[in-house]
Formats: sequence, C-alpha cells, structure tokens
Amino acid sequence: MSLRGPLVHLHHVEHHFSELPTELRLAIWNLNLHRPRIVPLHIDAQSPSETGSEPFPSLLAIPQCVSPCPAPANLHVCHEARREALKFHRLSFGMYRQPGRIFFNPDSDILYFGSHEGFGASEAHFRTAMSLCSPEDLGSVRQLAINEAVFKVGCKYVHSLAADVLALVRSRMPALEELVFVPAGAVEAEDVAYSGYDADLVLIDIGGTKETIEMSRQVKMALRDFCERYPDWKKPKCRIMAMVRSSKRKKNS
Repeated sequence: MSLRGPLVHLHHVEHHFSELPTELRLAIWNLNLHRPRIVPLHIDAQSPSETGSEPFPSLLAIPQCVSPCPAPANLHVCHEARREALKFHRLSFGMYRQPGRIFFNPDSDILYFGSHEGFGASEAHFRTAMSLCSPEDLGSVRQLAINEAVFKVGCKYVHSLAADVLALVRSRMPALEELVFVPAGAVEAEDVAYSGYDADLVLIDIGGTKETIEMSRQVKMALRDFCERYPDWKKPKCRIMAMVRSSKRKKNS
C-alpha cells in the first residue's frame, strides 16, 4: 500500500484571513484577550550612577512600577488586532504622574505582589506601589494576589502589617472583587522570578496544609478585626491559594 499522496506546496497556500467578515475577525482576536494573567508588580529604580553623569536627576532615576509579564500577544500581530487589544489592555500603574509601563486588563488580569529578598522589602514594594501608583489604575483592579511575605517579618505574621495591608486595599482599590493570599512555603508552591516570567504559573487551592491552615487563621483574625473597625467596607471575596506550575499538576494527576 502506498503512503504517497498529493504534495502540498505550502508557499502556494493563500491566506484569506483578511477576507473574513469583520465580525468574525474581531471574534477571533478577542478569543485571546480575556485569559486571566498573573501580572507581578514591583518597583524598579536605577541609582544615579546608572543613569549617566547628568548634573540633574533624570526620569530614569525616578522609581517606576515594572513587571516581567509580557505584553499581550495581540499587540504585536497587526493594526486591527492591536486596536482591539487596546480596548481592554492599557498601560497602567504609572508613578509620580508618569505614564504607566505595564499592560493590564482589569476585567481578567490578576495583580500580584510577590516576595522580595531583603528585610521588609516585600512590604516596601507593596506600600510604595499602593501609595504612589495612579489612583485611577489602582481603583480599577478587581483581582489582587498578595504573597504572605508582605505582612510577615521573618517567620512570624505581624498583625499590624496585615491591618496596614487591608487599609491600603480598602482605600486604594474600591472595585476589588477578589483578594488572594499566597503562602510562600506551601508544598508545591512556586513564586514568580522577577528576572523572567513563567506563563505556566497558576493560582490553585491546594487544600489544608500546615502553612495554609496557619495562614488562614491569621488572615481570618486580621479580616475580622478590620471589618469590625470599618463596618462599611465592602469586603472582597478572600481566598488562600498557592502559586504552582499547571504542567506539574497535570503530570502528577
């Protein structure tokens, strides 16, 4: 039996995508626009020695919010795809009234504050961003994830830090619908490396572990006390979820 068939010359294949009805093309572009992305945010500031020898500080020396999360792929395809993408993703989280540098879709993206090396560094990144980023951009965030390192000192949870975190969330993110607390030491847990980005990372419920049980107890105490203090606060849905690799979970299942 012969396995031969008619040869297909790929260079002769014509692409007719542009001839599709406009409504169908736009529907295709939109299929890729609303997938939830974890968008890590941290503060980047170059020292004066890195910005050159100018006699006056340049804008490069001003702290900026940056993220390793790449821009949505649709922004790089064609003019039509980019135009559609910009209806949902906009450059956000500028500081000191400077333009934002992170593409963010508040309808689907999850803003994430991770852990940083150095004493108090995680809290400092969170507090600086929440205090100095554009109020409009922060006010549009609907999903927020916070690593436990933001309100821990060493291995201990600090109740006052947790209260400060909730106070900033309440005042700066009025549209917030979901608040996720991420344990750093849970089994299988990973964290976003700020030198790169891994789109395979997802937030999932890993059930009760030693780390999540203790974290849940601390979070519930902080939320209870805070809600008693601010009874008018529209509390978002709060969950504890670990950051893991989806491919690893599929292999183990």
